[in-house]
Amino acid sequence: MTIKQFIKEIKFNDLQPMQDGVGHYANVGFEFSNTVFPEDNDLIKSNMEVIQNIPKYSTLAIAGVVTKAVQLMPENQVYLNIGYLFGYSLFAGMVGNNNKTCIGVDNFSDPVDCSSDFHKYWKKMMVHNQKSKFYEMDYKEYLNNIHKEQIGVYYYDAIHTREDQYNALVMAEKFLVSGSIVIIDDINIEPMKTSTERFIKEREDLYETLFIAETFGNGHPTWWNGIYVFRKKV
Repeated sequence: MTIKQFIKEIKFNDLQPMQDGVGHYANVGFEFSNTVFPEDNDLIKSNMEVIQNIPKYSTLAIAGVVTKAVQLMPENQVYLNIGYLFGYSLFAGMVGNNNKTCIGVDNFSDPVDCSSDFHKYWKKMMVHNQKSKFYEMDYKEYLNNIHKEQIGVYYYDAIHTREDQYNALVMAEKFLVSGSIVIIDDINIEPMKTSTERFIKEREDLYETLFIAETFGNGHPTWWNGIYVFRKKV
């Protein structure tokens, strides 16, 4: 199953993305019962149980997309996650994919102080994937001076401004190859969606939109605050 098929066929048993999720927000148990993956459902959920208690601005469905995309990624490419806070989105790529390299970048500028907690979780997660690493720095500094590898999966969830969203795509583009998957979340927020659409529109022959989903509101148990997934074609 391709990642495009996988994402499109994720189902929700009860609560749908555009329904009010009141009563179900921040309910991990409900996410597990509501979300159904079209392939490896039990395996993915078993793997994601390892990280289910880590504070997150994400959902099981998004974690499932990450772990499946990393699974399908060639071993000579990396999963790059810019903006991981407590580590949930980074660890979603690591758990169950111990043969793949996952790289996290975060300067911990979010008002929520999560640096010390991240380091605590990191020590526990390293047993699941010893090839992975992280950098505590600004994404611009990292992409300009540190990164060298081909990116198989790119997840941007850092500064939510129109300029940063666009620049984060432009700066990473030279590392994207045919088949690279790009995941952008929080697309309910206008700059995230419009900047992503601008990037793709300027390069119409190079990228294919795989999936777009908005939600009723932020923190929704399905796709959180919306998700946008696209693929580099050539």
